[in-house]
Amino acid sequence: MESARVYMEIYQDRKEKLGGEVLSTDEFSQIYEMYFNRVYKYICYRINNHYEAEDLCSQVFETVITKYHTFSEEKARFDVWLFAIARNTVTDYFRSETIPRRVGNSR
Repeated sequence: MESARVYMEIYQDRKEKLGGEVLSTDEFSQIYEMYFNRVYKYICYRINNHYEAEDLCSQVFETVITKYHTFSEEKARFDVWLFAIARNTVTDYFRSETIPRRVGNSR
């Protein structure tokens, strides 16, 4: 019971620091179950690599957890916000893949 109290204190503290919008475990589970397949298929289609798509998908949902407090229903629907994160993650992936590497003597 003590751990539950400590957890609630940490949760309340985070909630106050982030302005009230903290994603609970249950809310995240619902979001994950609802959107995982769509996000995974989108990423897989864009990069054509199942293994990398799994990694990028986990990055997307990690970003959802850390940036949920920035989501605003007045600006966009949740799925639009989520797929903007997915699109940006894919873009970052391609940027990291196309970094030029020096070969040979660089005089």
